[in-house]
Amino acid sequence: MQLLARIHGEFGVELSLLSLFEAPTVERLALLVETALIEKLAGLSEDEAQCLLEETVAEEAL
Repeated sequence: MQLLARIHGEFGVELSLLSLFEAPTVERLALLVETALIEKLAGLSEDEAQCLLEETVAEEAL
């Protein structure tokens, strides 16, 4: 559960507990996170994507 919470905190995506068991390696877990991020981004409008990009850049500057 802590791993799922950390993934959500770092990447803003939610994975199911079952997905952890279906992805027994770090590589496969990374693919699940990547897929979830792509799906999340695909659902954003241009304005939403731009806001997210600006927030990310601002956070990285800190």
